[in-house]
Order: sequence, then C-alpha cells, then structure tokens
Amino acid sequence: MRTHPCPKCSRPIEQSGEATVAGETLPVFQCDRCIVDFLGMQVPFTFCVDAQGRAFDPAEPDDQLPSPSLN
Repeated sequence: MRTHPCPKCSRPIEQSGEATVAGETLPVFQCDRCIVDFLGMQVPFTFCVDAQGRAFDPAEPDDQLPSPSLN
C-alpha cells in the first residue's frame, strides 16, 4: 500500500483508492483528521497525488486544495 503525507497536517496517509484524471490513473488519499465542508456535510479531506508527488484536488478547476478545518 502506498502512503503520502497529508498536505494539511503532515500525517502519513495510506492510499484509499484511485482516480482517472486526464487519462492517467492517480492514487487517492483521505485524511480523517482534516475535515472539509462538502455541500453542507463534514467529510474527510480527500486529495490525489500526481506523478511528480504533488497533492491536488482533481474536482477543482484550478487544482487547488480546499482549506480544511482541522479536528
């Protein structure tokens, strides 16, 4: 299992899945310590990591990461 530090709290996170972005399969990670608001619900901070090791949010048009409220 692949791990990556959370870009918000630096805790090592295990890969929770995969996503296909622009034809490339990328690992997906979820940090249950960093919580974000998604459509009025509190959900774990979720991000992808590209081939260069950069974390990003594929759902955002500018690939920005949302600002989570830390627990």
